[in-house]
Amino acid sequence: MRTANSELFKTEVSEVTAEVGAQILKATGDGDEAQALQAVIGSFVASSALDLGMSPKQFWQDYGARILGEPDVKRDSKGNLTEVEGKSPAQWKNDAFSQSWGSLEKVKQFIVRGAELVYKLAPTSREEVENRLAGLIGKKLTFSDGHSASFSKASLRKMLSGKAVAKSSSPEVHNFVLSNIEQVARKAILGWKKPDTKEGNLKDVKRYFSAIECEGSTYLAKITVKSYSDVKTEDKAYSIESVEVHSFEEAQFWVEKNAQADEYEKPVDPTQDTTGGVR
Repeated sequence: MRTANSELFKTEVSEVTAEVGAQILKATGDGDEAQALQAVIGSFVASSALDLGMSPKQFWQDYGARILGEPDVKRDSKGNLTEVEGKSPAQWKNDAFSQSWGSLEKVKQFIVRGAELVYKLAPTSREEVENRLAGLIGKKLTFSDGHSASFSKASLRKMLSGKAVAKSSSPEVHNFVLSNIEQVARKAILGWKKPDTKEGNLKDVKRYFSAIECEGSTYLAKITVKSYSDVKTEDKAYSIESVEVHSFEEAQFWVEKNAQADEYEKPVDPTQDTTGGVR
């Protein structure tokens, strides 16, 4: 029986990855790309073969063509992609992503489309964001479930802090999503609630999630709201962070990673439910 530690298993993995590397190098002419992809695919082959109870060679023989095979593509003389299925690589990638989650009706409910955005993605200073949101201070953000949270100077200060910005893909992405926070909140769904009593009458924090599509790219946003046990104390918008994602699976992974950080094992699945959960 082959195991990950057996010499035969290791030898077969090495042979498969060497074959993969040679094919990629021949197709692209890029040694660095071939080496990187060879390592990734080698790891995938090893884990998949173990899961399926197959030898690495058998697995690659049965599934290798599907993994390594390309769709209808065109490359230049250096092996770089110039066209995929009649489209530019960037357009094909965006269309494929839109199809992977844009076709899911319930997911569409929490996607902010480009036409709904007040501000587009562009280099923006802290001062510009402050000016953009000055009129929102003292008002409330309303979420897709009807819940609302006050937006104050303290909210804006926290959301523009270095710690908050560092959690996003880049300052540019962070400021872009923050500038559109009203539109983002309106589409955001409740992921889960996390009990939190670190502050006086603090009851819990709520994690709301939304997606934003802008100029061929997709971003995820998480807005944190603080709720209090004293009914006279308004819920407060506390923080925001955003990342660029390139697939539904990548988006799901980011949400699940946030859930694990909160020790919440089953975050809302936007394809099935939009009500959120309580840990």
